[in-house]
Amino acid sequence: MRTLLLLTLLFTLPTLGWSENPPSSKTPAPWARIAGVPQEEPFVAVAVAVDDANVIAAATSTSLYVSQDRGKTWSPRRMLPANAVPTAIAIQSNPRVTLIATNQGLYADADDQGRWTLAFKGIGDAVNASTFVAFLPKAAGHALLGTRNGLFLSDNGGREWRELAIPIDARDVVHAAVDPTGGGSIYVISARGCFIGNLNGEGWRQILTTRHAEEMAGEGSEIEQAGEETDHLPILRAVAVDPSDAGTALVGTAYGVVMSTNQGLSWSALSSTGLGSTAVSRLIAVRQSPLIVYAAANRSVFRLPVGSETWQPLVAGLTGAVHDLAALPGSLLAATDQGLLLSMLSPEAFIDSQSPSAKKPAKNILSDFSHEPDMSQVREVAIRYAEVHPDKIRRWRRQAAWKALLPSFNMGYDHDTSRDVHYDEGSFPSFQIIETRDRSYGMDFSLTWDLDELIWNNDQTSIDTRSKLMVELRDDIVNEVTRIYFERRRLQAALLSAPPVDQKAAVEKELRIQELSALLDGLTGGYFSAHITSPQTQ
Repeated sequence: MRTLLLLTLLFTLPTLGWSENPPSSKTPAPWARIAGVPQEEPFVAVAVAVDDANVIAAATSTSLYVSQDRGKTWSPRRMLPANAVPTAIAIQSNPRVTLIATNQGLYADADDQGRWTLAFKGIGDAVNASTFVAFLPKAAGHALLGTRNGLFLSDNGGREWRELAIPIDARDVVHAAVDPTGGGSIYVISARGCFIGNLNGEGWRQILTTRHAEEMAGEGSEIEQAGEETDHLPILRAVAVDPSDAGTALVGTAYGVVMSTNQGLSWSALSSTGLGSTAVSRLIAVRQSPLIVYAAANRSVFRLPVGSETWQPLVAGLTGAVHDLAALPGSLLAATDQGLLLSMLSPEAFIDSQSPSAKKPAKNILSDFSHEPDMSQVREVAIRYAEVHPDKIRRWRRQAAWKALLPSFNMGYDHDTSRDVHYDEGSFPSFQIIETRDRSYGMDFSLTWDLDELIWNNDQTSIDTRSKLMVELRDDIVNEVTRIYFERRRLQAALLSAPPVDQKAAVEKELRIQELSALLDGLTGGYFSAHITSPQTQ
């Protein structure tokens, strides 16, 4: 009976499209080819219109296909320019504009007639190698373009572009994600790490380094990567944002997936259990109950409800390499070597067998850690332990100013010895020799003031230089302490709210907490562990 239902689904999906109401089964549905597009031709990119979920665009290496009825029917567009290999698609319904990022620059179809125009082409191969393009939600006509040499913004449907001022290390754009809520935040993945900023080109900062991602995602991973050609690919490969919370971001790496819920202030690695290949190339975040993450890794797609410990493979009917993913209400699209495929999604119900701690309000869970030093205490101790507190600079400046009121003290000492000899004949035969000796001693003291130093002291220049270095060191220490502290707290909360069923996973989390505690002790001179009291004494 089950085999019959599966076969029925496989043969009816391509002809009937998909239902507005997805099936209620929790078993991941198989993949099925979509009718109306080439069945065996490799597809390299797929996208849903930012302002209309009924409009979909999908590209092969030579052609573009567009659907205006959520995939039921498709119309081919004109062939792409020669030697222009698509890397990403963006489509807007009103007004209708299609943008295709290629290795030869950005092409646009603004009249929906398949007449391609070169909308962006810079000087040099790096600028022309476009890697990402997307229309901004809730901002008609605004589009974002990522290249191997910068990030560009258009406010007129891609006709004109201006470069955004981003950090140098972020200029080699591998992938990017925009705030789905329209808030203007941008996450950029480059060969050097993950960066966050805004459309004004201000406030850009690095929130994840490749080294940190390797350390997190690689821990405890037992996935064999032999045979995968990953050496020439970047460590960080894809980024996705929670559709309802721009502060929650996920980054796909060569070693798995890492996640931040606070705009990159702290990160944690998602479980790699069940992930057939840790080399993740594409990510999709779907807001269900709870947040669901879909990851494309080599020839498979995997599904993970956030908080769960095991990835679920969605591989039935999937045979070729997966190049891109796109989400529709209740459906998932995949651009693969074997064509454009569809899989129905089902909502993830909340687990009834959650632990008592999982049903606590968040504030109550966090109150379970009131017996530990809070972040401000740990940060203050770490700063003083490293001797980089601002008071140190203020003390130096104050002492330099007082120096002018203190005089320079000089003391001198001298002595002199003289000898005088003369001959006195007197009356003959009487005579005498008279000899005299004189000794003199002297001592002097002097006090001098340089009162001009009350206005300017040359020592201030040296203090300014040391102050700059101290601020940089203090920022590094604060960032490291903050990251470690909240990564540790997040693991603690996860163990309380959703204890792992797998014993090995639970042990790994406990060991990671102990490791983070040791790092905090190293940064605070043992203060952290020494000031953890027993919860019963609170």
